[in-house]
Amino acid sequence: MIPTGMRKLLFLGLLLVYTFRLNEVQAQANPIPTQDSAESVFITALEAYEDREFDVAARLFGVVANTYDFHRKTTAALMMRAKSLYHRGDYDLAVRELNSFLSRYPRSRYAIEARNTLALSEQGLDQTANKVDIFRLGVALPLTNEAAGLSQELFNGIRLAVEAYNAGSQRQPDGTLRPMVQMVFQDTHNDAGRARQAIETLATVERVDAIIGPLFSAEAEAAARAAEDRRVVLIAPLATSETVAQGRTYIFQANPTFSLRGRLMARFAVRSLRLSRLALIADGESPEDRLQAANFANEVLRLGAEMRFETYLDDSRDWFRLNETMSRDSIQQAEAVFIPITGNNAPTLIGGALSSMDRIGAGTRVLGTVSWHNLPMSSQASQYNVTYSNDYYVDESAPETQAFISQYRTLARELPTRPAFSGYDVARFLLERVAQQPYDARPLIERIHAAPPFEGLSIRLDFAEGNVNEALYYHRYVDGAVTLMR
Repeated sequence: MIPTGMRKLLFLGLLLVYTFRLNEVQAQANPIPTQDSAESVFITALEAYEDREFDVAARLFGVVANTYDFHRKTTAALMMRAKSLYHRGDYDLAVRELNSFLSRYPRSRYAIEARNTLALSEQGLDQTANKVDIFRLGVALPLTNEAAGLSQELFNGIRLAVEAYNAGSQRQPDGTLRPMVQMVFQDTHNDAGRARQAIETLATVERVDAIIGPLFSAEAEAAARAAEDRRVVLIAPLATSETVAQGRTYIFQANPTFSLRGRLMARFAVRSLRLSRLALIADGESPEDRLQAANFANEVLRLGAEMRFETYLDDSRDWFRLNETMSRDSIQQAEAVFIPITGNNAPTLIGGALSSMDRIGAGTRVLGTVSWHNLPMSSQASQYNVTYSNDYYVDESAPETQAFISQYRTLARELPTRPAFSGYDVARFLLERVAQQPYDARPLIERIHAAPPFEGLSIRLDFAEGNVNEALYYHRYVDGAVTLMR
């Protein structure tokens, strides 16, 4: 349906066309020179205007008005060009050209029509300036029975972040309005094929601007391929697979991969702890532990420090008998030993490793990963000054955390756990980049890379060096308690 203002303007435009053609009858008495070629182009432009081909009409009327010396159709072409600009929504240019027209030809027989069109163009410009854009945020999560609870938590966290964003001030520092966010959901069914279909739907049918999800690595890999093909930003909140973001431009992983965790621990040991002689002991049968260990060793050497020894165990029971294969002197070659232990049985194996270290009596500092967090044997860990990286940490005493917990409990009638916090933090990080859009024309992927390190309620995010998050927490055991180092 054509708006009333536009209907009126079209009617006036057609009336103006009639007037133009009527005036042709009086051409003999008109002292203004005629340009035959300009007349021909003008007629073609009028036909385009009547057919609502306003882009073509604006271009052709511009040719008539500006290519030739002043002639019988100059002012008419200028007027019709402005009307064509208005109809195609180019209000700013229409306003400028109409003001110029009225300044140059204040007594033109088209002056009244010019002022009317100017008023409509200014109204359109004002509406455009105050129009709130919509940023469509896709959420792709599995709703199968075994994953529904995790998905609901993560979705609730995203929802709270979106609601807080939309409830905030929409006025930007430059006076423009930031986009409002609209969530669009697709079920991935905890299946790689269905996950790809979900992303295809979000990208091509729903036309989303960015996507959060899916949960698990197999789904995330399939989703990443689809999102990359469609050039849609996708942030995987929990996946740790090495191949989700690898070699891709539009895919980001909020949860660091195991290889990156090893490299980050090496950087912290060498650059922050100022250690130069390092070693490692790892489970040779665990792919995750081997990845962390190998990348730790490579990064230590790249940074110019030494690796005194690298030991890979053949059996998880070997953690309980390190003293049978390693001596105090061999361990004391290093200032610190990196011991990455992952898996559900990690606390038990860590206990075995520390007991073995006790029997060896070396007292060398131990470096670890997330599995070393909040151990029951904290006093024993303190004896080795255990220092470890962590990808998830919540300070429940912080006012912001308490506020989120209260809001989440009101929404879900339960306390939030990791998926809820992660969904909230990832969405907040992304929406801060969205808020830049009115005054930052760079693509979203560039704004993500340029973003300063983000401090969430539970995770840190930093994509300055790549598409996998490089921000972690670093803790240490002191006097039987965990302390946050950085």
